[in-house]
Amino acid sequence: MTDLKLEQKFKIIIFVELFTAFAFTLFWVGYWVGPGFFETLPAFYSLYPDSTPFPDLILVFLLIVSAWQTVNQQKGFKGLIMVNALIMAYLGVLGVDFLWEDSIRLISMPSMLKKGYVNLWLIVFGLYFLLKVKNSKSTRKENSKTQSN
Repeated sequence: MTDLKLEQKFKIIIFVELFTAFAFTLFWVGYWVGPGFFETLPAFYSLYPDSTPFPDLILVFLLIVSAWQTVNQQKGFKGLIMVNALIMAYLGVLGVDFLWEDSIRLISMPSMLKKGYVNLWLIVFGLYFLLKVKNSKSTRKENSKTQSN
């Protein structure tokens, strides 16, 4: 652990990681405990959640660990942020693909966009994490020190 003050971008990343983990956890608790919540969704949509609890819950675990490591600035926290970014972007693109395939036959484009906000969240913040960590000053300094030795 270091005594360095966290950069603003890492504070944003911590908030987004914890918010996303909380939202996914709330979604899956609602899905398993309160099935009535999902009766308002179109029939095809119920197929998608049945296939994603395992990757989503792995992401929740990794997001919480990453936020904790980032707060404590433990070694390797930037790598875990990047892993989470890739997982988030992948799950977001996968969700968009699922909605796109079914929207062509079953729902309108505005309806698809309304239902795709979670996927947009995952893609946007996944890319944000990647760009911010990749362009981190301390990451560039660490890499230049490693290359010069």
